[in-house]
Amino acid sequence: MDSFAHTSKPARAQNARVKRTKAALYESLASLMLEKNVNAITVRELTSRANINRATFYIHYKDIDDMICQVRKEVLDDFSVVLNTHHTEVSGERPHSMLCDMFRFLERHASICKAFLGTHGDAEFISLLRNKLLDKCVTDWAKLFPSHPIAYVPEYFSVFVVTGCIGLFEHWIDTGMRQTPEEMAYMADQMFRNGIRFLQMPTPPSF
Repeated sequence: MDSFAHTSKPARAQNARVKRTKAALYESLASLMLEKNVNAITVRELTSRANINRATFYIHYKDIDDMICQVRKEVLDDFSVVLNTHHTEVSGERPHSMLCDMFRFLERHASICKAFLGTHGDAEFISLLRNKLLDKCVTDWAKLFPSHPIAYVPEYFSVFVVTGCIGLFEHWIDTGMRQTPEEMAYMADQMFRNGIRFLQMPTPPSF
């Protein structure tokens, strides 16, 4: 039986209130990050926009920086779960499925991802996102193409793919997500499949 069934009604109500409070703070943080640098955001204006008193904010966070760190970790941890459900090197799964899930993830977390990836975004978030994608790509390409004649090529190809991926994420969000996650995944998959022919070259050209 689900352990949730054993949780008391007051505890469940408290959990629901915490979730609503944090959701309101997340949305307010995201909207403020679209307007100004994080360093310029104050607890007063954040809580005012979220319609939450400052005492409630301090129950959950020490300051704005602490909130940014916690939100960043939560989003990236959830993104890691998406990546880790795909095992290209084991199953031979095409990138399309993972790409679909990544774009769906961005769609579900659109407001905070737009804030983190935007003009006044969070450089640490982008760096960690890039590293997570890069680790996944390097691992997969190395196992899919173990005998490439130039050992470092799969790593460089991974950088190419990850940089392109993040660029697609940013542009899709910035332009209002006019395409569906499935359309974006198909387009990205086709781009990467054409690029992947480079890895399938039997020998490098002479320079």
